[in-house]
Amino acid sequence: MTDQYLENYLDLIMRYGKSYLASGGSTSRLEESLWDFGQKMDIETEVFATSSGIFVTCSENGKANKITRMGRIYHGENDMAELIRLENLLEEMRASRKAMEKTRHKILEVKSFTYSRLVFFTALFLFGVATSLPSYGSWGAAIGSGLLVMLVFWMSGAFAKKLGLTGVFTEFLGCCFIFLVAGFCAVEFHVPARAFAEGALILMVPGLTITNAISELANHNFISGTSKMMRGILTLLAMGTAFLFARDVAGLVGDVNLVSPVKDLFEGSFVLKVIGMIGSASAVGILFNVPARLIPFSVITAVASWTLLQSVQGLGFYVLGSFLPALSVGFFSMAFSRIFKVPSQVFSVPGILSLVPGMLALSSFFQFSGFGEEQSSIGMRVMIIASSIVFGLFTARIPFILLAPKRQNFSE
Repeated sequence: MTDQYLENYLDLIMRYGKSYLASGGSTSRLEESLWDFGQKMDIETEVFATSSGIFVTCSENGKANKITRMGRIYHGENDMAELIRLENLLEEMRASRKAMEKTRHKILEVKSFTYSRLVFFTALFLFGVATSLPSYGSWGAAIGSGLLVMLVFWMSGAFAKKLGLTGVFTEFLGCCFIFLVAGFCAVEFHVPARAFAEGALILMVPGLTITNAISELANHNFISGTSKMMRGILTLLAMGTAFLFARDVAGLVGDVNLVSPVKDLFEGSFVLKVIGMIGSASAVGILFNVPARLIPFSVITAVASWTLLQSVQGLGFYVLGSFLPALSVGFFSMAFSRIFKVPSQVFSVPGILSLVPGMLALSSFFQFSGFGEEQSSIGMRVMIIASSIVFGLFTARIPFILLAPKRQNFSE
């Protein structure tokens, strides 16, 4: 094996790893997959990955000479279609060493699939409507929620990029805008501010980030898990600070109460709630760039877990109420993953979002004005529920791991 061959192999691994992480792929899965790929190539491959970078060391098995590279990931997004493409490329490269050489240039190709901007912003609007209408029963507030979701996404995306704003400060400004607009719309239309703000908050709250962080920590990926956990905590702090800032500003200009409890919460029919869940799960599928042919199955996963969540929610279970729906998410996503030969993440993300956003997006902020549980209690509840979701997903993997066929060795 020549040094040039090893250099080409390392270049391939770095390209693949950076593209995979930038698309929202799991660091644990990446490290395991590339180590296994290296074993089949007779190249010792050590991969250390976080959400912001990748470190790779390669050497021919049995030899001391090692080559090391490190790369940064500057911009990332959850792109399920790109993850599917990369997973398929890895399977193609597993076939033989010749296939690896032919596939190397494909990694940096333009993405094979993406929705148009019109479809994307329509999904944002649909998400805002679907999260507000079943809970508050106001079409005006639901339409306002949809428009607010679209506007906030544009502000935190293209507009913030134009101004050179990134990271937590962008989230702070976006949340300030959400709370202020929702508060003043509540005064004008006599509808709770939450009816306007909930959709945008659910997309901004780092429920998925915190859940992924605990998943990484559970797999002993402590640096990656801690990095994601701190990212989630910083986002929550930015959102909490924005909430308090908006509340103070609203108090200066008039009698606007952003957090008044909803005494007579609209009790929509179960059918309306299911329709809302279908709409929001479909929208999440588009926002995460799930291929259109797979969206119905991600919706099935989300609706099944949400229905189970609704069934056990009123029984007073502290952990089981999240564990069982997460088990459902894991089972459906793993089953569909086997059927369609795509990462289970494609189906699990909408389901996970249906389990965590309400408590994270609302309770974490309303407590600051004296409503609900104490701060320490709600913080512990966030972590316990996120942990139970992770362990439910892990438990669902067990039968699929036991029944998984063994991989074949390389064919020359």
